[in-house]
Amino acid sequence: MHEIEDLVEETTHLVDRSSNDGLITKRDILFNLYRLEAFFDTSYTHFRVMDILVKNRFVYQIPIAKYPQLGITDEQLPTDEYGDWVYDQDQKEMGYAQSKNGEMYLYCDAGDWFWKRLCELDILPKTDRESPQRLSIPQLVKIMMLEAERQQHDDLLKQWYNLLVNAILEGDFGEDEGIPGTFTGFLRHDHLPEIRDIAMRNRLDKQKTSENEGDYLSFPALKINLLDTTSVEEAYKIRYLLELSKDIATLESAYRKDQLALETGHEKIKLIQPVIDRHLVPLNWKYLQTDHRETWLWYQDLSDDQYGGPGHRLFIQLQLDVEENTLFCKLAIQHSLILKWQEKQASLLPKDWHFHYDLSGWLSDDFSNKNKHLSSWGSWKFDLKASEKVLIGHLENLIEGLEQTDYFNFVLAAFPEKFLAQDLQRILYLLDEGEDGTGIIPKYVLFDSKITTLIAFAKWAAENNDVQQAEKIMNQIEEMAATQDVSALQKEVIIDPLLRLWHQKKTIMFPAVWHLYLVKSLREEK
Repeated sequence: MHEIEDLVEETTHLVDRSSNDGLITKRDILFNLYRLEAFFDTSYTHFRVMDILVKNRFVYQIPIAKYPQLGITDEQLPTDEYGDWVYDQDQKEMGYAQSKNGEMYLYCDAGDWFWKRLCELDILPKTDRESPQRLSIPQLVKIMMLEAERQQHDDLLKQWYNLLVNAILEGDFGEDEGIPGTFTGFLRHDHLPEIRDIAMRNRLDKQKTSENEGDYLSFPALKINLLDTTSVEEAYKIRYLLELSKDIATLESAYRKDQLALETGHEKIKLIQPVIDRHLVPLNWKYLQTDHRETWLWYQDLSDDQYGGPGHRLFIQLQLDVEENTLFCKLAIQHSLILKWQEKQASLLPKDWHFHYDLSGWLSDDFSNKNKHLSSWGSWKFDLKASEKVLIGHLENLIEGLEQTDYFNFVLAAFPEKFLAQDLQRILYLLDEGEDGTGIIPKYVLFDSKITTLIAFAKWAAENNDVQQAEKIMNQIEEMAATQDVSALQKEVIIDPLLRLWHQKKTIMFPAVWHLYLVKSLREEK
């Protein structure tokens, strides 16, 4: 990150010019400045400003030839003019060695391992043996911003604030670096309020904003960052850092109001079932009470006149993510023929589903485009701070989405004949690469798992007395299990029982369909 290297270089000059040390020495500031630089993907930049670093006793320049007690051999030293790192016999980093005016010098920073060794050997004077004082990131940034303000260096003032804000938003700085995890923590912090005051009085929110990811020294755009979060806590931390037109008291009041609305908003969750029921129950859907507080499930049974199985069972599942203010809708099917192959009756458990898909993936462009009820995730907004009227509007829009989907008809029309008439190897390729190498798996690839797909093709071949094809596919399953990255759980639960029965009786069982809900259930049982 060259821009951060440049910032540190310019700031080193700023520190050197300072006539106001305050409560901390220039050495301590430089120590923390280069610690901060190490957070990022930067190179060794000390030689840009080495004279300043040595003058302020942050870096020590040791003439190696004068200190044989260091035990540094010629073999350890670099041979080129640019220098290199030197390590001891235990491969501990000692410092950077470089030749200057024909003499080899070792450079080390105050506070590092080799500096401590120099102290122990009495090579450094007593005044230099005191460890540098560590500062939190916010404390360092505050000192830099105040100094840039004193010296009227507007560019550095902006860049230091922008770096702090971007690093917080990107997650580079967290609680270990002195950044609170809550908005209240921001309000009560030792340094952030003063940093914000400096930013406000210098109108740093009037800078040109940047939308480029990784542009750490530009001011982030408020609206874009708020768009990417639905958490009250995260939203107000963003507003604290970027919405400098609002004073802290105003932000805190709005935060308390939103928090109260969120706490009391849990009663609004009770809207979901009756609103959806009013649409589904007249269409012969039955509501099923689940063990999960924020999950709702409806199912409907259809007779099977074609395959002689126990019948199809269709599902509509809603899940609310309160933190993300989002309501997800999933459609699922237990297919009558697969139930027959499994010698099972339909169940009510997601782990026994055969096919499932997010409703959002089946919405038309006309429905989705500019739909104010949809979140950026493609599912439905459900912010508990919103009014009941708004939330009912979101639910009614979800019902419109259900009315337009043809997912159930699509799957029932495709499986088994249409799906199993396709090129098996092409289906397996699509599961790996997606269509045209895009990674997007087309909807006609009905199963999530290659193993389940292979089993379905093998079972269908056996049902149609194509013994040769069934044998070929079972051999492919065995080879895949032996050579590809198959989880131990999948091997234990699906593959081993399948192959054992095949080798013993040349019979193809149809195990549970391998997908996320089955894996989650199996892990919980373990």
